[in-house]
Amino acid sequence: MPEMSTDSYLRSLRIQPSRIALTLVISVVAAALSTACGPDKPKLKTVCGVVVDPTSYAKNYEIDRRIEGELIGVLTKHECDRAVIGAVTGAFDTSPCLAASMQVEPTRPGGPAQISSERTQLQKKAVAAARERMTCAKKDQSGSDVVGALRGVSQNMRQELDNGDRPVLLVFSDLVQNSGNIRLYQDREELVTSQGRAAIVAKIRRIGLPDLHGFTVQVFGFGARFVDDADSAANFRTLWEDVFRVSGNPQWIPA
Repeated sequence: MPEMSTDSYLRSLRIQPSRIALTLVISVVAAALSTACGPDKPKLKTVCGVVVDPTSYAKNYEIDRRIEGELIGVLTKHECDRAVIGAVTGAFDTSPCLAASMQVEPTRPGGPAQISSERTQLQKKAVAAARERMTCAKKDQSGSDVVGALRGVSQNMRQELDNGDRPVLLVFSDLVQNSGNIRLYQDREELVTSQGRAAIVAKIRRIGLPDLHGFTVQVFGFGARFVDDADSAANFRTLWEDVFRVSGNPQWIPA
């Protein structure tokens, strides 16, 4: 019996050699893509810090109403997964009103309506936590350690971050530091000159700058106490531009 060639044998089985070759190519490409891509990467998350200021700023900016009406929308806008919430006190580092950490984005699978409903419930808990922090902080009337609150909340945020996660700091404060030897409203004449502002930045360095490298910072009510004085408002803004620059140069939005 004559020997049958491979092609003849495949044809006898009604399998086209070209189809075999195509199948092999597809298998090789699929294996290569699988190797290159590796296992699915975990979803990166957004960790949001929330700083609320119950000092004189609270009356000027109606913070209670704004926390109730705006915080959920802000958390949604920035797609926050977790929130670290703290309040400004006279000395944040020694305050009993330390930051609370909580989940604000659902982690369980579900349909769109279920996830939306659960997200709203989690965000409402964040609003309640912000109110609790403010109630606690109102018992401390010794000053307004804004820098300490920024430092403390950002430190707690970093403990929540994995590689590639996005930190967003949401600050409901006019950023008027009024603690220790830094009293920006009373000493606003120091804001007029670059030398005076540099001296204030040096004081803030000594008490401890917040580490905001890689952060986005949005401030609600920035400079509210200076709105009636355009020159003072401009000098105050320049001061905080200098402070943020030496604190990691975050992207900041003085809303």
